[in-house]
Amino acid sequence: MAEGGPITITHPDIERYFMTIPEAVQLVLQASVIGKGGRYLYLIRVSR
Repeated sequence: MAEGGPITITHPDIERYFMTIPEAVQLVLQASVIGKGGRYLYLIRVSR
């Protein structure tokens, strides 16, 4: 912390979900179909 680096804080009971690239693509396509002509915006946060 004194060196200005990032601090990661997480809870021991956190649940993490992973998906493959094809699953992510399918999710984006489905979101675009149900997006009601642009009335809704779906954000997918992807981190490594």
